[in-house]
Amino acid sequence: MSTPTLTHENRLATNDTVSLDKSLPLWARRSNPIIRRQLGAHWRVFLPEVRPIVTWIIAYTIFLALTFTGSDLLYIMFVPFALVSIIIFPGVLFVYMRTLAQIASDSAEAMVTEYTHDSLTLLRTTPFTGMEIILSKIAGSIWRRMDDLQDTTSYTRTLGGMAILGFYIVQFNPVSYPNVAQVLALPMLLASLVRIPLEMVMVACVASMIGAYAKSKSSAVTSTLIFTFFYFLLLTLLRFIGWSWAFQWVVDAVIPVILPIAISFGALKMTLRVVESD
Repeated sequence: MSTPTLTHENRLATNDTVSLDKSLPLWARRSNPIIRRQLGAHWRVFLPEVRPIVTWIIAYTIFLALTFTGSDLLYIMFVPFALVSIIIFPGVLFVYMRTLAQIASDSAEAMVTEYTHDSLTLLRTTPFTGMEIILSKIAGSIWRRMDDLQDTTSYTRTLGGMAILGFYIVQFNPVSYPNVAQVLALPMLLASLVRIPLEMVMVACVASMIGAYAKSKSSAVTSTLIFTFFYFLLLTLLRFIGWSWAFQWVVDAVIPVILPIAISFGALKMTLRVVESD
């Protein structure tokens, strides 16, 4: 009887899953005891694959370049994909919002639990710095939602680009603004792919900060969800002010990337301050 052989994927899942993130900083690895304790049975997850994302971006870029020729056939092919992406978008948005809520809950609980069990002092006696401890707690919350991150980025890279192009075609009529929609669509797609993990980190940082200050999970989660609601409301309202097309890419592709980075940095600094003061 022949011995069954494991596939490459099965070998990774059973024996070498943790080795996939060895290139990450120590505070972000699943082998980190802080993260491993927080993840529990949820540590067997995979990072989203980069190659399919790059492949779709290249294909999307080629498609946008071909539309400059003015071929009606390309637009005829574009319409059904755009309709499908718009129909699916509410479901994907629900999954993403649910993921952010779960990250807020996990991050708040992870921080509040350390205070409840009075184990934060013990963690500070380890070789990890205060910032590394906070980052490890946040990384643990993000690792638990890698499957949701994969699903969201899969939609964004495949159908999301078509929805983005359709949105710009409606906003900037090709007759009055020739080729503007194509010029804006690619930066917006790249920003959409980048902002998904950035916003996950931002929500985790805010929830950890409020959890450290309030020392109450319910208060931290509620406050984080309120903050997240107004964050997205602000970004949405900015798009409808009526910017010129030349400045529209700043509103759609630059601000949504810079803002979560700035918020995350500020939240981390404030969390470190309260952790070191206790």
